Amino acid sequence: MKDDAQFHNHELESPAAGRPAQVFSPLGLPLVPSTDFKPNQMVCLDQKPVVLYAEVVQVIEERDRCWVRPRWLVVEEMVYALDDRAPDLVWPSQDFRHALDTEVLPLVGEPLTPTKAAQGRYKLQQWVRGLRQTIDDE
Repeated sequence: MKDDAQFHNHELESPAAGRPAQVFSPLGLPLVPSTDFKPNQMVCLDQKPVVLYAEVVQVIEERDRCWVRPRWLVVEEMVYALDDRAPDLVWPSQDFRHALDTEVLPLVGEPLTPTKAAQGRYKLQQWVRGLRQTIDDE
């Protein structure tokens, strides 16, 4: 049962201290095993004030990456529904977390207009570029 609790809390045993230690990705997000994600599952890349909700296309285990298809980008309170013209991403698996139904269901009804989709693609591009720059600078 202890292993199960550690997995769900994303904690790893700290050998030195003998207690759970939180492990974080370069973006400061809790590490999550990539094998935990499945195709068609909704995941979240939560980098406040921006949150990306995406659908898993494929888990690339040998590279510890997820190929995802962005569906919604939430910037503060503004929601951008993304169409299929938004670029897919191949991103480190540990930066994602499972998206909760209570997070995703309200987004499903978000209208997809051509203008908002174009704005969303632009915001997504700028945000990803900023995240990559942050990681590269570290």
